[in-house]
Amino acid sequence: MHEHEDNPMPPDAISLINAICDERATDEDRQRLAEMLHNDPALRSHYIDTLTMDAMLRFEQAAELSSPMPGEIRPAKRLRRTEIEAEAPSRWRLSGTQMSIAAALILGLAAAIGIYSSIGRVDPIATPAKTVAILLTSQGAMWDVQDPPMPGSDMHVGRYRLNDGIAQVHFLDGTEMRVEAPAVFDLLSESRAALHSGSIVARVAPGHTGFQIDAPSVSVVDLGTEFGVSVGANGLSRVYVFEGVVEARVPQPADATAPPLRVRLSRMQAKAFDQATGLIQDIPFDAVPFADVVSATAASGDLIDLTTAPKDAINFTGKKLINVPMQDGQHGWPTGAVVMHNGRTLQLAGNAWKAIPIKYKFTPNTMLDFEFRSDRVGELVGIGFSNKSELDTISPPVFLVQFREHIKNFIEEYANYDGIDWQHYSIPVGKHMTGTMNFMIFVADDDTTGRCSAYYRDVRLYEADEKAAPKSNETEKTATPPAKENAE
Repeated sequence: MHEHEDNPMPPDAISLINAICDERATDEDRQRLAEMLHNDPALRSHYIDTLTMDAMLRFEQAAELSSPMPGEIRPAKRLRRTEIEAEAPSRWRLSGTQMSIAAALILGLAAAIGIYSSIGRVDPIATPAKTVAILLTSQGAMWDVQDPPMPGSDMHVGRYRLNDGIAQVHFLDGTEMRVEAPAVFDLLSESRAALHSGSIVARVAPGHTGFQIDAPSVSVVDLGTEFGVSVGANGLSRVYVFEGVVEARVPQPADATAPPLRVRLSRMQAKAFDQATGLIQDIPFDAVPFADVVSATAASGDLIDLTTAPKDAINFTGKKLINVPMQDGQHGWPTGAVVMHNGRTLQLAGNAWKAIPIKYKFTPNTMLDFEFRSDRVGELVGIGFSNKSELDTISPPVFLVQFREHIKNFIEEYANYDGIDWQHYSIPVGKHMTGTMNFMIFVADDDTTGRCSAYYRDVRLYEADEKAAPKSNETEKTATPPAKENAE
């Protein structure tokens, strides 16, 4: 436990904490304590100590009560604060299961305080660290945290600092939020975030409304839309609407009890909200500060004619990505794609099936060459091809690098990815299929959790009698078919 002898706790704060633990606090008590905790780090530490001790004692007290005989009613005795403090030293030897249950009790008590007290501010003690989103993709992301989130990992209520790169966050309500560094933001709930600095673009799931982003001088509530929010170093908040309508709610600094001023913005409208002066002004929409926050699926381009330079790696920059029907995002799972490393790498995340239109005639000598890495493996991961003029719902053959289920016509003999860093693959695709191919399909299938993360780099098609272009300097492993077991 922490000692606070040099910084004695305010008596009224101690009384409020005791009231919370004894389940007799009023709403006014909770709000008052939340404000005190926000401004006093030492009090927050004491608060955690008290909740920990109270939760553990509650657990042990319940465990020590013997099971009543049939027909017997045995009321439980509620320990008072003085008894808890007197008995605390001997009560800390708990098993792992007991500690887990005690932790759950602590979170339940902490939740009784409340969530936040003003726009853009979250109370780090009062809010349970529950999962509200998934990090879908990241592009050169550098997080200011010892254990940074990886694509496919849970994101919890709390504050995040993105020092470099771009991160795509998928909220559990279906909203996708792309963050451009440098940015400081809070995740408040499954449908709410707060931006303190940097830029965010939010795309709300079809049929959903009510997603909210709080900024220092305005709260932006979507009414079925795609919008961006940018916060500068001076606290100036800018709001841009790409599609649909949003409602900007502006607090009244002269009267904190007054309802916020509500301003609606529609497609191609932008406004600036000044925290210092309270002024609201129109700004040019063509000055959007989101140039780097662009989804790969929003890019466009002609088909890739690989017959002209078959030895060169595909540059994905500006190329058209097509969602494969009935596969991409199936069962409502998120799906994302990001172009990285100056166009050399395509990252897929979630439950993604993305295709690019190509032109290449496969012969028995055709080779597929690429490098692969995965942060989180899926059910079916690999590259496929289609000779049809249009993509349809029938899954084409896919050359798998990793799989957890068997699908007819999917080629498994090269699936030897070991889950460690980049791995090089040279696959004789012409041995399995010939003819003119119209689509190359990149698969990161995960129908179970929607959290697959796969990277395809330096993808080439060439003929075996041609020498492929040099590969990168990364440590690589050649993909060879797994050794077959001898029949007994």
